[in-house]
Amino acid sequence: MACLPAELIDLVVEQISHDMETLRSCALTCLTWNARCRYHIFHTISLNYISIRRFRTMLQSAPDIGIYVKRLVMESWAEVDTLISEHDFPALKSLEYIWSIRPIVKGHYVLCHFPTVTNLSLRSCGSIDICALILAFPYLTHLSLCGERKISYFGGKSSNVTKVNTSLECLSIEKASGDALRRVLEGFDLPCLLKIRLGQIQPGDLNTVRDLLDIRGPQLLEFGIRFSGTWGNDEESCRELVSKCHRLQTLHLDCVGCTRSLSDARETFIIAPLSRLPSTALSQLTVADNHSFSFGLDSFDALDAILCTPRFDRLKLLRIVFYDEEQELFDQWVEFYQEFMPLVHARNIVNPMIPQPSFSFDADAASLS
Repeated sequence: MACLPAELIDLVVEQISHDMETLRSCALTCLTWNARCRYHIFHTISLNYISIRRFRTMLQSAPDIGIYVKRLVMESWAEVDTLISEHDFPALKSLEYIWSIRPIVKGHYVLCHFPTVTNLSLRSCGSIDICALILAFPYLTHLSLCGERKISYFGGKSSNVTKVNTSLECLSIEKASGDALRRVLEGFDLPCLLKIRLGQIQPGDLNTVRDLLDIRGPQLLEFGIRFSGTWGNDEESCRELVSKCHRLQTLHLDCVGCTRSLSDARETFIIAPLSRLPSTALSQLTVADNHSFSFGLDSFDALDAILCTPRFDRLKLLRIVFYDEEQELFDQWVEFYQEFMPLVHARNIVNPMIPQPSFSFDADAASLS
C-alpha cells in the first residue's frame, strides 16, 4: 500500500472523506495513509465541556493532530477557555463560538488565542466590542455575529486618528445597531469588503447604513437587509439606499418585521430601493414582505414593472419568500404567482418558492462566500 503513488492515495481518501468509519480504518493501513486520513478526520472538531478533556488527553498523546484542525466549533464553558490555546491548532482557519454568555472584549476571551482564523462566527453572543474583535483577528475575512440582543459598541472612544486596514470581505450581523456600524466605519478602512448582511435594522440605524453604503457600496457584490420596528414616512430614505451599489450581483430585501401596512411596506422597502438600483449585474434577488405578494390580483404588478426594465436583464434567480406554513395558502400563493408574474415566464427566470426567511444568519460565516 505504501508504494502506491501519493496522488492515487489522495484520490481514494477523497472519495471516502465523508465516511468517518472508513476513514478511521484506512488510517490504520500505514503511516502514509494515516497522514492523509487525518486531514479529513480532524478537519472539523466540535468541543464542549464534556468532550474538551477527552480531546485534551488525545492532544497530549499525539500533539501533531492539532495541525490538521481547520474548523473548530466551541461552546463557551470555563473548561474550554482554559484547556486549549493557539498552540494546539496552529493552522486553524474557521472558528465557531456558541453560547458566549460573557462580554467579549479584548484580553478577556478565548477568541484572542486564535490569530490565524479567517472565518469567525459567534452565535447567541452577548455584548461585543466589535472593534476589539476585528483587531484581534488580523487575517479575518468572514465575520458572522448572531445573538439574542443587538450587537452594539461599548467602551471608551477610540484615540486612533488613522483608520486601520482590514482584510474583511464578508460581514453578517443578525441584529445590527447603528452605533456598532458607526464604530466600524470610524475605526477601519474596508477595502476588501464585498458582502454585507444586516438584520433588525430600525429607523434610527438607517442613516448609518446609508453612510456605510455610500462609502463601500460601489465595491459590493452582495447586500442583504432586514428591516424591523415601527417606521414612518421613510420611502425617500430607503429609495437611495442602494443607489451607489454599481456592481451588486445579489440583493436581499426583507421587511417582514416592520409594523406598517403590507402595501406601504412593499413600496417603501422593496419597490423604492429597486427603482434606484444602478447595477446592471444583478443576477439574484430575494424579497419578503409578510405575504403581501400573495394577496390580490395586482400583487406582482409593481415588482414586475421594475424587473422588466433593461437594468435587470441579467437576473437569473428571483426568490419571493413567504412566512406561512399552511399548505393550502401555499398552493393558493403558487397559483397567484404562476398567473400574475409574466416576467418569470417570459425570461425563464428560476424562482424557488420557500416558506422560510429570505436570508438566514448562518452560524458558518463561510456560507456567505
